[in-house]
Amino acid sequence: MFHILHIDQSQSFNKFLTDTLSRSASLSWAPDLCNARKLIDAENIDMILLDIDLPDGDGIDFCFSLQNTPKKTPVIVLTRQDDISKKVMSFAAGVDDYITRPFHKIELQAKLDSKLRNYSIQTKANDILQWKELQIIKSKQEVIISDQNGERKIDLTAMEFKILILFTTCIGIVLSRDTILNRIWGHNVFVSPRSVDTHISKLRKKLNSIAHIIQSIHGSGYMFCPTVISKS
Repeated sequence: MFHILHIDQSQSFNKFLTDTLSRSASLSWAPDLCNARKLIDAENIDMILLDIDLPDGDGIDFCFSLQNTPKKTPVIVLTRQDDISKKVMSFAAGVDDYITRPFHKIELQAKLDSKLRNYSIQTKANDILQWKELQIIKSKQEVIISDQNGERKIDLTAMEFKILILFTTCIGIVLSRDTILNRIWGHNVFVSPRSVDTHISKLRKKLNSIAHIIQSIHGSGYMFCPTVISKS
């Protein structure tokens, strides 16, 4: 069953969505962006439904920040705002659809089913990443390392896994600490650059004998350099 995160301060509207979508998805609810970010870090989210008017921030800005994360989770805006400028800004921020309330629940169900089917097809096609030293199964957040002692799984925290996935999207490219901060934590969250070093140090320690695939580039940042498996 798909897992949807609903971000909206109205608990009654969340109950309506939960009842409407109960056959095809399970819903987690966040009344504000602060709680939404915690759930995104802690849970595997397949789709986000959100209002753009939230008590602790703007939903459109939040969508812009999601563009800097490795996982491209589909986002659908559900709002009473029918201003054309809001719609244009939302699509510019990367949302997949903009649905104005009120709406018929059959319409919503049909749109979500379509989006989730497409997401499922895309996810399966890109789920497994593999190199000589490393295999990642994204849907399971599973990481397997290979060395002279064979293969074994390692346990990563949600943040370590997000950082590793970010590296896999930028193979052979030097990522500065600021770039990693912005893509993982977002532009509007203050985190010390030292936190990047701390998290990557812990990640490399868990990678153990293959820690060399994350290279420290003095004065610049970090670079991911795994060994490509030969097709011959």
